[in-house]
Amino acid sequence: MNQSYCMKCMEPNSGTAVYPHCGYVAGEALPAPHVLRPGTILKEQYLLGEPLGQGGFGITCIAQDRNLNAWVAIKEHFPAGYAMRNAETSNQVTITDEHMRDDVQKGKERFLQEAQILFRHSC
Repeated sequence: MNQSYCMKCMEPNSGTAVYPHCGYVAGEALPAPHVLRPGTILKEQYLLGEPLGQGGFGITCIAQDRNLNAWVAIKEHFPAGYAMRNAETSNQVTITDEHMRDDVQKGKERFLQEAQILFRHSC
């Protein structure tokens, strides 16, 4: 896919410095070091855009589903205080406290259950 998208609103981009759809200026705000970088491709299908928000359980980003040509929200399980990553060097998440690994795994399971419930109700 050769189409370029604005990393803020995921509208097609013609290569301009300021995107006409949302006024975003490319590279104006760098995400926190632990947030996956805009432009990252996930599972060879999702083009990740800018973060929409972050809470205690995860990070939500706008994305473009390249197969469906549709906007989506990608929510990553990233429990605050227990997970870390330096997205400049790796997409790998590290658990900071081995004693909390079971709690983090239980949180991940609840996170996935929530996603499954949302998926079932969206169809």
